[in-house]
Amino acid sequence: SDSILSQLGHTLERFLTEHPEDFNKMLASATGTADGLEEAVSAQEGVFHYTQCGDLLLRSQIDCMDPRLPRRTFDLKTRAVMPIRMDLMNYQKHLGYRLDRQHGMFGSFERELYDMSRSAFLKYNLQARIGNMDGIVVAYHNTVELFGFQYLPREWIDECVFGSAEAGDLAFHLLLQSYSHVLKVALADVPKEDTVRLTFTLAKDYQRLSMFVERFQDYPTDRKYILPSANLFQQYDLQFVTKANGVRLDSFPGAVATDCMHSTQFDCQLAITQVKDPQRADFGAARAKAGGEMH
Repeated sequence: SDSILSQLGHTLERFLTEHPEDFNKMLASATGTADGLEEAVSAQEGVFHYTQCGDLLLRSQIDCMDPRLPRRTFDLKTRAVMPIRMDLMNYQKHLGYRLDRQHGMFGSFERELYDMSRSAFLKYNLQARIGNMDGIVVAYHNTVELFGFQYLPREWIDECVFGSAEAGDLAFHLLLQSYSHVLKVALADVPKEDTVRLTFTLAKDYQRLSMFVERFQDYPTDRKYILPSANLFQQYDLQFVTKANGVRLDSFPGAVATDCMHSTQFDCQLAITQVKDPQRADFGAARAKAGGEMH
């Protein structure tokens, strides 16, 4: 379970952004209940940035603000050290792991940044773009000790993931256009009063995405309730084809120099095909990978 990191992440975000006196009021010792922090956080209204792109309306929560930044706002991320991320169930065995050097394979900020660039930068980049944020501040910890902070501008994350900020902008717009098209296909024959859950998984040939569409007539009001798997579902195969100046690419170019972006015409085509005989075993495996989360 990732509960230790998810729960601690919310707590640390409040610890780092609230005035000490206000934060102390949220503690169990002050509220008389172990759920004091959660109740206090739930009672506060969040601050959000909304972005419209075509038919999509996106929402991103704003964590922090600094008038010295070009875009004024930035996100706050808490990042557990490598052995705790890799062994969550036994995280207490790794409390002695510390970050005490700049470079190196273990115990270094270099290793944490390397892992983060390969596993989390894409998500961080999308969140920053949706919220039009300038970047993110990362707080490194081992659940009992904070080791330091690092500010990562959005343009720097772009270079790590896509090669340039221009390539990052292009990938973001192609993603939103593709997702808008996917939603139109998935919702084409669904009544407005029904709830729809989409589950995506990589196909066995690693060349396609499989999308499972479930419909629910009764939507639970309790957000903690997990929707069971629907008896009826539809399956679609999604195939992306990206071209640069008319030449097909096997995948989106991850490193595109800025000077090449202005002379290259990119085109992304998405083909969606409904599977006539969807397999419940494949559907069950996809839901298991998704962890049963409600969408």
